[in-house]
Amino acid sequence: MEYLSTQQWRDGNFFLATTSGQIIEFSDLERGVYSQYDLSPRINKSNSHSLEISVLACTDHFRLTGSTDGYFRMWSKDCTQLFLKAKYDQAIDGLIVSHDQTRVLV
Repeated sequence: MEYLSTQQWRDGNFFLATTSGQIIEFSDLERGVYSQYDLSPRINKSNSHSLEISVLACTDHFRLTGSTDGYFRMWSKDCTQLFLKAKYDQAIDGLIVSHDQTRVLV
């Protein structure tokens, strides 16, 4: 876990992932929702299940999601493009990004 200083905490944006496939970005500076991204329509699904994001990691350039369908996905910063999708045998419940943001542990 990475701890933020009081100044970083005050000046930061925070992200929340939902089980309905949305990412909500909160702005501490504006004291409210800064933006909202709905990823479910962007996923080509072969079944009727919704995209349930179980874990979210944000870097300077990407948004990384792990979901209950067993997929790890790497999105553009604005969540408009899907760059990478990898299937695992079970639901993804943890992501750790290296400090230099070049490696991800799933």
